[in-house]
Amino acid sequence: MTDKTISAGIVGATGYTGVELLRLLATHPHVELRQVTSRTMAGQPLAAVFPHLEGVLDLAFSAPEPATLAECDLVFFTTPNATAMHMVPELLEAGCRVIDLSADFRLRDAAVWSQWYGGDHACPALLDEAVYGLPEINRDRLKGARLVANPGCYPTAVTLALLPLLEAGVVVTERLIADAKSGVSGAGRKAEPEHPVRRNRGEFPCLRGIRTPASARDSPDTGRGQWHSARPDLRATPGADDPRHPCHGLCGIDRPRQRRPGAVRGPL
Repeated sequence: MTDKTISAGIVGATGYTGVELLRLLATHPHVELRQVTSRTMAGQPLAAVFPHLEGVLDLAFSAPEPATLAECDLVFFTTPNATAMHMVPELLEAGCRVIDLSADFRLRDAAVWSQWYGGDHACPALLDEAVYGLPEINRDRLKGARLVANPGCYPTAVTLALLPLLEAGVVVTERLIADAKSGVSGAGRKAEPEHPVRRNRGEFPCLRGIRTPASARDSPDTGRGQWHSARPDLRATPGADDPRHPCHGLCGIDRPRQRRPGAVRGPL
């Protein structure tokens, strides 16, 4: 462990991911938080928005300005998709390192990114450089990376759960099924009428259904906005094209599949 203190900034710090990142970095012995941005909360002290941080961080939210963020050694993006990609090139040029928690740099093919997320990628030349941020399988490449693309929740859960079983050779790899569920926080902090009701009543709805490519979202079968991003993110996991990889051949990536008895070989 190095004794060097890293100056850090967080872009989009008011969402669920941003608040948790604030909590982790606020007491980290080797991190000094210098910039915490939010367009809607700019000028307000952190403690006024998040009282649990009073006395921990003496900072105020500011508007996200690349020139100011460039003063940090490291910048985190906890922003909606298609936000970070407009600011990252300038930060990298200034010598910052970037960790993006959105989907902007998870995919290596700009055409595939456009298919799933809509619109053109703002900096396709950086897609191949970005390192997939799962340290359990990518630790060596992460050490010197300028740009890290953090994986989504489903790829992380699936990979970390199944990889030890695959490495031990106790599962059949042809048909793996990951039955994963996301709580209401998976939709982010934005206000939607149904979210508080479901959270309070303990209902278990199908949150946003299955994501379809952007070109198909207006079809009668899908409906605009009825999607979730697990499929492209699972495909992006390093090594997912390898039949031995946890994310290869999972139900939901290409087509539904049925459970098959005897998927586990012997006692675990």
